[in-house]
Amino acid sequence: MKIAILTRSYKQRNDKKTSGRCVAGITEEGKWIRLVADKDGDSLPPDNSTPFTKTVIDAEVVPSPLANQTENAILIGWKLLDESIKAYVAKLSPVNETFLFGNKLDRLNDDEIKRTKGSLRLVKVSDMKVYEVYDDIRRRVTYKCSFMYKENQYEKIAVTDPRFYTPAGVGSFGNATIVVSLPNSPIYMKFVAAIYLNGTRKSANQAVDTNQIPLEAPEGHPLPRQNNS
Repeated sequence: MKIAILTRSYKQRNDKKTSGRCVAGITEEGKWIRLVADKDGDSLPPDNSTPFTKTVIDAEVVPSPLANQTENAILIGWKLLDESIKAYVAKLSPVNETFLFGNKLDRLNDDEIKRTKGSLRLVKVSDMKVYEVYDDIRRRVTYKCSFMYKENQYEKIAVTDPRFYTPAGVGSFGNATIVVSLPNSPIYMKFVAAIYLNGTRKSANQAVDTNQIPLEAPEGHPLPRQNNS
């Protein structure tokens, strides 16, 4: 199966002790897929055995859907292909949602998650900002973002893109194309798993490898066609 990889974000592994990578992309049929390590949806290792963003791979996978992550598939093996991701992104079908995953909040409740089809979104946003927030419970700095989507303001959305989960990634960026994801289990927090910049950094800060590409999300709210979903 050919897959264009769009995310390789931070995710705590199921052992609650180590960090892995949440890898998701688009198949050549225009469907979302999330590559996982096992039937429980554990994240992939954070090493070179895991595909990188902006690449196209030929992968052997076994479908392993979870209740709120129907796109999951266990990654058995893969090889890198010399192809562009643009054609894969162009195959996504627009979904007419006024609000990101159905509301303007940073999370979904139990009823909202049951009504949500799919756990991945690719959207164009404006006024993109990434900033540091101190987590009193974990006693460490974490990273959040704010942005405008369809004239609605979103605040304090968690960032898990490694390129922006760093002091060098803090700033105001204007327009961007982002991948937003949902977890399978409570609490159903929205998180931005990948940020692709369309504009220019407005605030002075250290240089950041933004991995910019002209990633064109279809108008509306793109979600690939899926059977029985």
